[in-house]
Amino acid sequence: MMRLLLTRPLLCLLLCLWAIAQASAAGPQGVLHITDPNFKPIALEYNALVYEDASAEMGFDDIRQLPVGASKGFVPMQGNASRARYSRSAWWLKLTLVNNTSETLPLRFASDTSSITYLDFFQSMTGNSWSHTHSGEAVPLSEQPLGVFRREAFPVVLMPGQQTTIFVRIQSDKALMLAPRLYSEKSFTAHEASLSLWNGLLIGGLLALTVGALHVTVFSRSRAFAWLTALSLVIALYEMSGRGYSKLFLWPESTDWAVRATPVFGYASLAMFLIFVMSGARLLQIKLSGKAWLVALVTLELGLAALAATGQVHISVRLGYFVMVAHAIITIVIAVVLIKRSAPAGRIMLMITLFFTLQTALRFSGDASFLPEWVTVLNMRDSTSNPVTGLLGLYINLAFLAAWIVIVAKQRRRAERALLEHQTQAKNRLQTEVERQTEALNSALQYANEKNQQKTETLSYIGHDLRAPLATIAGYAQLLDIDKKPSQAQYIRAIERSAQYQLTLIDELLDYAKNELHPLNLNPEPTSLTCLLEDVTNYMAALSAQHNNTFACTATSPIPAQIVIDQRRLLQVLLNLVSNAAKFTQHGHIALNLSAVDNGRKHWTLTFSVSDSGIGIASEQQTTIFSAFTQERSSYGGLGLGLFIAQRIVENMGGTISLDSALGLGSTFSFSIKTLATGDAVAWSQSMPSAANVITKNTATTEHLMSTPLPPAYERMTLAKLARDGQLTEIEEWLMNMHAALPDCAPFFHRIQDLLATLDLEKIESLALAPTAHQARSEDAV
Repeated sequence: MMRLLLTRPLLCLLLCLWAIAQASAAGPQGVLHITDPNFKPIALEYNALVYEDASAEMGFDDIRQLPVGASKGFVPMQGNASRARYSRSAWWLKLTLVNNTSETLPLRFASDTSSITYLDFFQSMTGNSWSHTHSGEAVPLSEQPLGVFRREAFPVVLMPGQQTTIFVRIQSDKALMLAPRLYSEKSFTAHEASLSLWNGLLIGGLLALTVGALHVTVFSRSRAFAWLTALSLVIALYEMSGRGYSKLFLWPESTDWAVRATPVFGYASLAMFLIFVMSGARLLQIKLSGKAWLVALVTLELGLAALAATGQVHISVRLGYFVMVAHAIITIVIAVVLIKRSAPAGRIMLMITLFFTLQTALRFSGDASFLPEWVTVLNMRDSTSNPVTGLLGLYINLAFLAAWIVIVAKQRRRAERALLEHQTQAKNRLQTEVERQTEALNSALQYANEKNQQKTETLSYIGHDLRAPLATIAGYAQLLDIDKKPSQAQYIRAIERSAQYQLTLIDELLDYAKNELHPLNLNPEPTSLTCLLEDVTNYMAALSAQHNNTFACTATSPIPAQIVIDQRRLLQVLLNLVSNAAKFTQHGHIALNLSAVDNGRKHWTLTFSVSDSGIGIASEQQTTIFSAFTQERSSYGGLGLGLFIAQRIVENMGGTISLDSALGLGSTFSFSIKTLATGDAVAWSQSMPSAANVITKNTATTEHLMSTPLPPAYERMTLAKLARDGQLTEIEEWLMNMHAALPDCAPFFHRIQDLLATLDLEKIESLALAPTAHQARSEDAV
């Protein structure tokens, strides 16, 4: 007990002596006596006076008149230099320096932070004058006379025994820490050189990390590494901005952006880190719960970055501390989840998260004056901080990158093994499938060969069966030509031409089927164009009479009498177009028009057009009308080859067939070809009577026919069957027999003979089936 009673007074005495010693060492407030020319850097928080200008509008003359110690004047800082302040106020520092040494002292008055928007330095000179230096982040580097340093350091030179008073105005949009220090010129240069070395290692390491991550991104094509590359680059820019190097090397003449860059890059790095974590979890196939919260936090951080980029730095920085707390908590939770799920990079991510959390806590610890300086100096945002802490974070990130590369490499090896196994299985399946398909293909090929052989045989049979009746017709026509009457000569020649033309078409149809759409060959030779038009006219007369159509064949200009062309092919084109017009026209008009243009040197351009007043062609069908086996209406018969063959022949002649048609308004097919003429130009006109005259003549004949008796019904039934089967020879025999047996029915037989001359078998069948003379007149009129 006695020992305790003696100890307490002794401790009190020692504390009093220590307080007296500290007070005597500090000297009067606002004055610093320098007694050692080789002094170490001095923290001025216990020497300088401070005044807060809330309006930020007071001038220097007003400030220097303020008293010391008054309620509205300068007051001692009293150790609050490390306290962060969020204020738009202008802070004024006042300090008197006294050189008590015998040497001239070159000094540097520096602020231990580079995040000051505006910094003004005033120094008393001889004769009650003052020097003024304007600096800060928002001031272009070319306007700062302080030299090339990453932070502002004002030079002060004191002669032996000299004293000077300095005023410093500080204003910042970010968190402001009033931490002035006084350096000798030598110690300041050494201090900056040392920090530049460590900061170079930190920023250079971050850039190296960026390049490494970029290479991994290129080779792995991983989205996660792409985000890591962007994250490393943004962190490097953040460190350069926070440590004052971006102002020196990246944007020395900037004003607003130099102030905004640090928070923008800081918030962007936080957002990219979370995006990188989510992308990595997706790569590792790990489902993170609460993804909506992560997305919300990323959105908030990017919003704060945008807010800072638009100039609202003060607001974004004030809100940023709460966001960083949330960021630290969420990343710790994610790291714990990854560890529980045995994620390979979970432990390293936990180390990164704890390191970031420690830095965030140290950021807040700036408000706690009870912490020792060696703890608060770990804060990387403070320019007095030791960059070793930043390097520690860098090496943790490098370890994370290395671990991630190992993980991706293992995944790639597993994927390669799985791919190899899959390729082997696929190869086996493919080989089995190829064998099966080969067998099926051989079977299909054998089947196709058999079918092709059957088709060849079938075509031979069809060709024989089609050619035989036509050959018979042609033969009988030649026999009739021997004892023909003058009135029959024209019709017999029409029969011969039609039979030969049909034989030619049968041969070409067989060639078309056998050769599988090979081009139709052309054999140009001298041809009489007028004779060709006469043949077409005769054919048009027969076709037009079948459906009571009128026809006209005209040449609107002189035409060459002789041309060099494939007569058979041109005739085939015109007959196909004319027969197509006759098929789809009833009680209408069909016209063939020819115009010729002399191009000089016996070269002519011939333009043919075939028009009708038939049913017309819809616009949606006009694009396919020239395709093989395409018909507008199948009820009209045919195979749909006429227009296709005509188009191919015209194309081989160097032209193309155009169509102008509308539904219900008829159609016009036209084409132009160039040819060489070997004769003179002549005017040509149609010499054969038009279909209207033929119809009128037939009608008059029918009226005369109906006034005479008809053969018996059973004989007319036989005639109808012969006409339906197309047995022309048998019809001729029937007429000869009926002429001898029933001479009173001669007018009826003559009418049948006329219809036979024009090959109008449908009209023969209709007249034969008419049970009475009155119905026969009706059928014949139709």
